[in-house]
Amino acid sequence: LKSENANIIILNGTTTAGLATLKSNELKSFGYNVTEVADAPTKDYTKTTLIDLTKAAKKYTKNYLEKRLGVTATTTLPDTTITTGTADFVIILGSNESSAE
Repeated sequence: LKSENANIIILNGTTTAGLATLKSNELKSFGYNVTEVADAPTKDYTKTTLIDLTKAAKKYTKNYLEKRLGVTATTTLPDTTITTGTADFVIILGSNESSAE
C-alpha cells in the first residue's frame, strides 16, 4: 500500500455534510494517500462507487479499497464532469455510507 502511494480523491455523493472528510480521515489513519476531498456533482448516489483510473496498475491499493468499502472497482467515471487531476482512484460516497456511521 505504501509503496504504491496511490492518489485518492473522495467525493461526497450524498446530502450528509462532512461525510467525505470523515471517510478521508478514516482512510488516512490506515495510511492511504487522500489528496482531495470534495462534493460530487450530484448528491443522489445510493451506493459508494470506487473508480480505478490506473486500470489495475496499483492492484494492492485497489484490493484494499474494495475490501474496506465493500465494493468492486470500475474503470469508468459515472459522471464526465468529475475532474480527476492526478488521481489514481476516485471514491464517490453513496447514502449507504451515511447510514453506516
